[in-house]
Amino acid sequence: MSLVSIHDLTARVTATQCYVNDSTYPIQFVYTHRLPSSKAAVVSFQATMEGKTTTGSLIERDEFTASEEFRDKESLDTFRCTIGWLEEGREVTLTMTYVCELGWFEDRVRFGLYHVGNDQTILFSADIDTSSNLLKILENPDFHINGNTATGLIRPNSYFHLDVIVRDAHSPVALVESDGHGGSVVSFAFHPNFKKSEGEEMDLEIIFLIDCSENAVGCPMGTVNRAMELVLHALPSGCHFNVYDYGSTWRQLFPCSTRYDPNSFLEALEVNLTRKPNLGPCKLYNVLDHVLRKDVRKGSHRSIFLLMTGRCEEKKEGCIDLARLCSHRNRVFTLGIGESPEEYLLRSIAEKSGGQAEMISWNELERGLLEQVQRGTRHYISDLKMDWGQLRSLHPKILSSGSRLPNLFEGEHVITYLNVDADSLRDMTVKKVTGTLRGKMNGRDFTQQMTVNLEENSRSPDRHRSLARLCGKILIERLEISLKPSPHGMSLGWQRQLTVDPQTQEPFIQKIREISMKTGVVSSFTCYVPADESTGKIISESASPVNFHWNILCEGFELSPSPSPSPKIGGKPRHQPYGLLPPLSPPSQRNSRRLGTVVMDLRGSSSLYIPPPPLVHPNKKAYDTLPLLPDATHTLSPVDQRASQLFDLYTKLADTAAEEASPFARSQLCGILLCQNPSGKFERHVTRWLGTTMKRMKKRRPYKRKKTVDLFVTAVTVAYLREKVTGWEEVWGLAVRKAEEWLKREAVACKTNQERLMQAARRYIIRYTQ
Repeated sequence: MSLVSIHDLTARVTATQCYVNDSTYPIQFVYTHRLPSSKAAVVSFQATMEGKTTTGSLIERDEFTASEEFRDKESLDTFRCTIGWLEEGREVTLTMTYVCELGWFEDRVRFGLYHVGNDQTILFSADIDTSSNLLKILENPDFHINGNTATGLIRPNSYFHLDVIVRDAHSPVALVESDGHGGSVVSFAFHPNFKKSEGEEMDLEIIFLIDCSENAVGCPMGTVNRAMELVLHALPSGCHFNVYDYGSTWRQLFPCSTRYDPNSFLEALEVNLTRKPNLGPCKLYNVLDHVLRKDVRKGSHRSIFLLMTGRCEEKKEGCIDLARLCSHRNRVFTLGIGESPEEYLLRSIAEKSGGQAEMISWNELERGLLEQVQRGTRHYISDLKMDWGQLRSLHPKILSSGSRLPNLFEGEHVITYLNVDADSLRDMTVKKVTGTLRGKMNGRDFTQQMTVNLEENSRSPDRHRSLARLCGKILIERLEISLKPSPHGMSLGWQRQLTVDPQTQEPFIQKIREISMKTGVVSSFTCYVPADESTGKIISESASPVNFHWNILCEGFELSPSPSPSPKIGGKPRHQPYGLLPPLSPPSQRNSRRLGTVVMDLRGSSSLYIPPPPLVHPNKKAYDTLPLLPDATHTLSPVDQRASQLFDLYTKLADTAAEEASPFARSQLCGILLCQNPSGKFERHVTRWLGTTMKRMKKRRPYKRKKTVDLFVTAVTVAYLREKVTGWEEVWGLAVRKAEEWLKREAVACKTNQERLMQAARRYIIRYTQ
């Protein structure tokens, strides 16, 4: 059985697995489990076989006397423990518990599971507890909801999720929990409402890094250029942007990021025509270092979109460190294209910088890139700080997960933790803590505040100390980041304040060890070791154990044994294993992969995993279902004479590159999106893609003034996309948001009612469009 306890944005997962050794010889097993994210923390692990129980114990590394080989195979995001020798015909039962943070999906707290590659049905049970009033629990079929409890079966090759809907999704939530040592741990969760920012321009810097190396074999360059053409049409008004082509060297479109306007838009389109993969071998580090060295304007944020089609030849770990160290004002969204991109590198860069990674085929590039750009161009709160008042100055022993926070984007949340030790709690005259989140939302002051009483635990007694472990995980991560030197002495802004002189590292190392041993969270200076529960004796690895673990591959998972010769496992597990595994799209969706979690499967025959909220709409249509209009030409708005010349050139290129065009590039949706100009309005020739005429549109518009023609054309296009191109919101969402912002501005200037305009547009598409 898989048991889950959900409390607001925290989940505690317990998974039990049972295996039988059906071979004719004894085997020693080593269990490896990759956690869902760097913020997840192991609570407990035990394995029972032949009446003996092995538990995972945390000790300081200096006390461990086993081989260096065992130490080197551990990492902070991976739990690894020797189970021991299992005789033939015997079974082993594994139980692992860990805690992790959940996320929001369209103002719902989402907990999801995929169950693929297995013919076994799995029993699942979840208890749900929320601070705000619980309104509803949405679930897949075959589940029973009884109050705050959900139970049921997860069938093979299916996707299951629970959506928890509360009365007020945007109110801050504070929780208190005992830390197990006489003190308290407090968490403050904030999920702001961005409705006030709708229709406003963003101070956002957008950078594209495009693989133009000679080994960029994953995608025809003509497809990359067409995808970039679509994105250039849809960029948010008022942003700054630049484009870098990279290989062994790089070239950039503008000397520095330039404001997005009709002139820069047309210049970018012109250069976009001539892009070729002619820059030598792929070396990402130098161009990434160059981009991240540049200062970000105060109050702004930089979103970087990295496209890679081949193999990176050097400094992969250096690239990951750059992304992590500069994540405060830089988020990197990565896109691996074709069959041979650097998946581990792209996933790690995205995770460490707070972005997202996707691996796609070349004929899905337009769609994948538009989705990534939409995610990276949401409204955000900048200059984010957590204010604890005079608390920490009066009680300096209190530990905080941080006061300066990365920018917070629309639809996301931030959780901060405070560890009040026993001495500080005893000295406090008023045992209350007030946390205030401050920042700037489009230049306006943003504030949310919450007060909590430390004497009234808001959580039921939790022997697993979930908040304490999550707090410890973040504290350890921040201290360990400070011990790493900055690459090339680059200016890291907020990170510079955390960098520690190597000569004064020992106190920080001692603090990391203290937090690790107190909270039970592994660090670089502690490790999990297997110990016999009855005797307390540590179990060492044999010289050549059968070490099974999961490797993440482009097309799924592969069971990889230790160096041969190694015996194979015979028979099938008595109960199929279940736990967390890396996210894959459901069979009906395209192959989209993101950072996820790996769980041990001794035979590699089954999988069940918890992903982040799905990036793809469940009902999204396949490419071949999009209407095709092969006789229609992708048109460019003739803003000026140069635009007309570019239009002619694009027409010629489209004729010569028809064989390389993806299905999306020849679709109706693509044609509609290419009719949008930099200001946000849709040009009048969009009518050919809507199956209507300008004559009819002029006749049916609600306002007869001449200036309202373009308003109605854009309103009809927006209504058409919303009503008739359903399931593709991640693709056209960026263009629609830009068009609605333009409509809002122009409706005021033309003294028209925007709602009346949209109502007329919705009636029009029902009667007069195809």
